[in-house]
Amino acid sequence: MMNLPNTEPQHDRETLNALQDSLLKLAVELFGPRDLSFLILPPQFTPDGPQTRFTEPPVGVYVELSDNARVWWRAAVYELAHESIHLLDPVTRGNANYLEEGVAVFFSKIAEALYGFPAQPTKPWSYEYAIKLVNGLPGGVLHAARHIRQTLGKFSAVTPEGLMLIFDKVDTQLAYDLTEKFDRSLQPE
Repeated sequence: MMNLPNTEPQHDRETLNALQDSLLKLAVELFGPRDLSFLILPPQFTPDGPQTRFTEPPVGVYVELSDNARVWWRAAVYELAHESIHLLDPVTRGNANYLEEGVAVFFSKIAEALYGFPAQPTKPWSYEYAIKLVNGLPGGVLHAARHIRQTLGKFSAVTPEGLMLIFDKVDTQLAYDLTEKFDRSLQPE
C-alpha cells in the first residue's frame, strides 16, 4: 500500500487517483475481475457522497466522495474502498443488495487496516447489519464473495436460489436476506 501524505485529499488529486487505482486493483485481486465495459473516472467530491455515478450515456462511472473525504484521508480510504466494490459491477444507486453492501463494508475495513487506521464502528446500522449477514457466509467473506462472483456473476444479481446452489450449508433465511434490496434506512427491531 502507498503512504498517504500530510495533505488534504481535495488538494492532492494525484494521490487520490492513485489511491482509487490501488484499492480497485486490490478489490479485483480479492474478488475477481471487474466489468470492463465501464470506464473508471477520477473521484469527485459532493456533499451527497459517497456514492457511484454514471456519465451520460452510461459508459463511464466515478465515485463521489463526501465532504469528510475532502479533508481527511481516513474517510477517503474508507469511502473509496467501499465504492471500489460497487465499481466492480456498477449498478444505479439503490440497486445494490445486502450482499454487495456487506462485502463493501468488509473491504473498507480491510483498507482501513492496511493504511494503519484503527477500526471504527460501522454506521448507519443498516451497514452493520449488511456486514453481519455476509459474515454468516460459509468459508468466510473473502472466499465466499470471490466464489459468488466467479459462479453467479455480479453481487447485485445474485438470487437466494443461486446462493443455496453454490453453498450447500447456507441458511435459507440468510440467502434471502443477503439478496434483498439494501435499505439504508433500516433500523434495529
